[in-house]
Amino acid sequence: MNKQNTLVSILIINYNNAKLVKRAIKSCLNQTYRNIEILIFDDKSYDNSRNVLKKFIKNKKIKIFFNKNKKTNFAALDAANAYYFLFKKSKGKIICLLDSDDFFHKDKIIKIIKFFMNNKSYDFVQNLPVILDNKKKNYKKNTNKFLSYWPYFAPESCINFKRNFMLKFLKKN
Repeated sequence: MNKQNTLVSILIINYNNAKLVKRAIKSCLNQTYRNIEILIFDDKSYDNSRNVLKKFIKNKKIKIFFNKNKKTNFAALDAANAYYFLFKKSKGKIICLLDSDDFFHKDKIIKIIKFFMNNKSYDFVQNLPVILDNKKKNYKKNTNKFLSYWPYFAPESCINFKRNFMLKFLKKN
């Protein structure tokens, strides 16, 4: 894996997050690591998401897909189906998941690349999230264990893995 040439695929799923999805996309476009593709799946949003996403259609780094299939009405299964769809469309050697109501720090991708380069036997890494405190305009650790499951279960936006890891997993399952 060459740090400069490794394509990273960022998979974003969106459902009714018109107010936040733009921030998620911009956090990807503003990465210090530039060799990325951004794949977005909108799961039949009924808010203004479609219009927000259409503003990014001309960007060559972004591919947008709108769900044409029936939803299951089980959020976890719909999310899994969306990520699977995007994974099949992606080309990156490294895959990073991002929820549309979340965003990446500008150095996230370069740190993930460096981790995998320095730890070649690892196929999966999960970083810990932080909360943006809008009142103080800074980041802080999550201390509210009743409104969030992490640090026990990290959100999808903290999951990063090598393509081959997922291919082996899919083959077994």
